[in-house]
Amino acid sequence: MNIINTSIKSTILEILSQNERGLGIYSIAKQARVSVSEVWRQIPILVRYGLIVKENKGHSGKIKKYQINLDNPMIKPFQRLLEQYHEVNNFIDLSPQEACNQILKKYYVTGTYALKEQCWDVCYPDGFLLAVDPEEYPKAELLKNCFINRWNFILINKPIKDCEFYYDETEGINKASSEQSVADGIATYELDPNNVEILYYLLIEDLDWGKLYHFLKWQWGEFALYRVYYLFSLARLLGGVLYPANLFYPKTRCKVIDKTFMREAQNSCFRILLCNGIAQRQAW
Repeated sequence: MNIINTSIKSTILEILSQNERGLGIYSIAKQARVSVSEVWRQIPILVRYGLIVKENKGHSGKIKKYQINLDNPMIKPFQRLLEQYHEVNNFIDLSPQEACNQILKKYYVTGTYALKEQCWDVCYPDGFLLAVDPEEYPKAELLKNCFINRWNFILINKPIKDCEFYYDETEGINKASSEQSVADGIATYELDPNNVEILYYLLIEDLDWGKLYHFLKWQWGEFALYRVYYLFSLARLLGGVLYPANLFYPKTRCKVIDKTFMREAQNSCFRILLCNGIAQRQAW
């Protein structure tokens, strides 16, 4: 349909959608901040297309009032679009961190970004892994779509009740602990190109191995345990320190050969160990 002044019509529809009772022309014009004559021109068009209807209450001679036509199948999608617009508009000028903390409650930032101040050669990422409770996952998807050209939100849909994180007052966001960050980064290795730094951190730092085992096993499963086992076994073969590889050996054998991770581990492991004096060239 050929309708001009679409923005004014949308404003009228939005005003009527937010009011359960009907509104008169003057009330609509006042809220829309446009002239009464402009509203007069748009109202008949909206009535003709069945988007609004005259209020049936009242007697002749009284001010005509209009209300949204909920029987029109176009109205509910329009109202959902309005709700999304207002949600987006609330944080459109915010940083990703500010927006994240404003729209979400059950979340934490994890992976490489959560470790960025603890790694030596970590690159400053242009996004982060965001673990979000299933209850708030739809909000996180909306957040991701809003920042699609500004920031890369890599979403993880998981219950966060038993996850370990804290509130970082400097950045104003929830961040995972070191062990939690490594567990999430290893398990979702393919999702974030910066996760190679997780291998670096795992081989360099002295972590709470028992806590890491717990997070890997009970939050992610056997495949994640095997990734750490493979990395540590490879490091020991290359002459590295005695990493606790056997601690992470999965009790049930992994049926899927993890070719992508194994290839990345092989390419990165010796470089990391050699550059940091953990392995000797003779070991190669």
